[in-house]
Amino acid sequence: MKPKRGHRSGSIYQRSSDQRWVAQVTLAGHHQMAYFHSQAEAQRWLSFALLQIHQKKSISTTQLPLSVYLETWLEQMALGLRPKTLIQYRQVITQHILPELGDLLIQELRPAQIQSFYQLKAQAGMNPRLLQLVNCLLHHALEDATRSGLIPVNPVQSTLKPKRSYVERKVLQPSQVQQLLKACQGTRWEALFSLAVTTGMREGELLGLKWTDIHWDQGVVQIQRQLYRVPGQGLVFNPPKTPTSRRNVALGPRMLEQLQEHAKRQQEEKERAGEKWQENGLVFPTSLGTPTDPHRLYTYYKGILQKLGLPDLRFHDLRRHTAATLMMGGEIDPKVAQERLGHARISYTLGTYSHVLPTIQEEAAQRMDQLIFTDSKQKPEDRLS
Repeated sequence: MKPKRGHRSGSIYQRSSDQRWVAQVTLAGHHQMAYFHSQAEAQRWLSFALLQIHQKKSISTTQLPLSVYLETWLEQMALGLRPKTLIQYRQVITQHILPELGDLLIQELRPAQIQSFYQLKAQAGMNPRLLQLVNCLLHHALEDATRSGLIPVNPVQSTLKPKRSYVERKVLQPSQVQQLLKACQGTRWEALFSLAVTTGMREGELLGLKWTDIHWDQGVVQIQRQLYRVPGQGLVFNPPKTPTSRRNVALGPRMLEQLQEHAKRQQEEKERAGEKWQENGLVFPTSLGTPTDPHRLYTYYKGILQKLGLPDLRFHDLRRHTAATLMMGGEIDPKVAQERLGHARISYTLGTYSHVLPTIQEEAAQRMDQLIFTDSKQKPEDRLS
């Protein structure tokens, strides 16, 4: 038996007859119901309905502005998003979507309006990658609205997806990488930069690395957390961003030696700090053992590039693009490179670093030549030997 509900209250329950979920609101003694295939969909509808009642509006979805919908949708999504990602989504919605589309009702939103919105943003010079994120958020949010029964179809489905323009990847050449690492020799940053270019680890993965993550006997580093700054919260640790980011990466003998030397220098820092040292078990902490702010790493990195007269690359370009380019150009199997970099799909690795593939293609062509087009004077049985 369902419990009684008061004025302007709501409830969710599952019917035993067909296992469908029912969301119900009570207003002035009258019940309004909606039926769904999942509890999550019913909860979303109930949240919108109660919000409309609170604002003294009709529960009808025709009265639901996109701004109100996206606000509640973000609240629902917050439980499954990383804090940094949630902040990014909120900024994109607030700064780019709501000023143009926020007052439109989701029931009346049409593909032509969204397409025109994309064109205006592109003409205004919006970064193509940001425009793709805008498209992705709108599509996801309105797809949830469709599944929840708030709108019959997703209008984004019928729009042309913004194209991502090609951006040339900036990388350091092998000689420039060696120049950078040589300048860092003997410093507290030497092992970090070496690890960045040999493994392609993300900035947050490097700064979140702990000594317990390094398995010396196996020659492997285990990546299981990231460190980054969240506005209003400071530096926080979180698990890797995707399942494939949680990975084991093999280290070469010389890299392991560098880490051992780094451990010795850190022990000396610890002794100098004395009681001020705060033990966190981090591989790359500050001189007092506390987590290193990414901005501090950025400042040192940019300074050393300028000092050496090297190209002004982001740290992301060093640890991801340079590392990936060296892997792909160094005859490392693309599948192995994908796993080391933590990419979810090998298609992304191949597509992003396809500029390195011509050399690999040439080598493959030469090997096939040797295999197939043998000397006609050879005996048939010797041609494939």
